[in-house]
Amino acid sequence: MIGYASSLNFFAEVALKNNLDIKFKAVISLGDKLFSHYKKNLEKAFKCKTFDTYGCNEGFLIASQKDLEYKYIIKPDDYMIDFSISSNGLSNIINTQDDYELTWDYKSLRNSKSISYENRYSRLTYEYETDKVDKLGQTGDDEESVSDVNWFSYRQHFFSAILLSAQPMNDVTLSQINMVIDEDVDTTYTKNYIANFPLKYNNNYLSSIDRK
Repeated sequence: MIGYASSLNFFAEVALKNNLDIKFKAVISLGDKLFSHYKKNLEKAFKCKTFDTYGCNEGFLIASQKDLEYKYIIKPDDYMIDFSISSNGLSNIINTQDDYELTWDYKSLRNSKSISYENRYSRLTYEYETDKVDKLGQTGDDEESVSDVNWFSYRQHFFSAILLSAQPMNDVTLSQINMVIDEDVDTTYTKNYIANFPLKYNNNYLSSIDRK
């Protein structure tokens, strides 16, 4: 049986709810994302293996069960968003001897009437070695390479975007670029924040990297 993941899951839920005895040689999912609970329902309902695929508008298959998963989880009554990265079926594609880095590039939007005043309060802040807190320069461009990082914050005048890691991050490069050279012309952004850090492997797979 071949179909969209959400549609296949609907049929699986109907079969399970009504105790229908249906068997297939295999189920092939395409189109939308095959979530783990979809796959569990399909294999339980239809008593066969389920395979995930990825296609394109030209109508041919271009990938199958090889992906890099970015997972975001929003919890009730919580202002934190869980974020994790893991690979699936890429052990023969990714060279685990090479270093692969995650880059978070973020431009801080202006929110105050005076962009130069706001820019003085916009800077990159980070915590390392358990409880040490440091900041990049208040004005101009700045960059630091640091290890044992617990979190870093792209701070604006009124808001902050923070990445908090479940495990300390090593070999982290933190940069900020001043985007206000002429206050009459540069009116949209205050600073450009950039963070780079390596992804880790576990048995030739990108292990789950939990961030908030």
